[in-house]
Amino acid sequence: MIAFLRKWISGVLALCALLVGAWWFFQQTASYRQVDALVRRHPAVASEVGKVTGIQLPFFGWGIDWTDTHLDPRYDVRVSGTEGSASVHVEFRGDAVSDAWMTTEGGDTVPLMVAR
Repeated sequence: MIAFLRKWISGVLALCALLVGAWWFFQQTASYRQVDALVRRHPAVASEVGKVTGIQLPFFGWGIDWTDTHLDPRYDVRVSGTEGSASVHVEFRGDAVSDAWMTTEGGDTVPLMVAR
């Protein structure tokens, strides 16, 4: 019984380490840098939260969509500013942002991308 518990605990710890590693990796990618730049420079974000003071990627605020035979990342980040906070969702298609929107503290959704 003890051997079974040790294997089970080792498996859970390995899975946790893998998730933490993936979370850290997603913050090091070029796509995350694009998210950071979009959030810091977008006038709609600035009008809602003021000057951006922080962008946090929650532990489960990232994901991957499989489309057109490649992996497309998506992010849900929490933005803090001098006048408030909001959530921003950003989706990628290939190497470019394909869709982005902000959800305000009041629950309003503000698109951050212009439809083509």
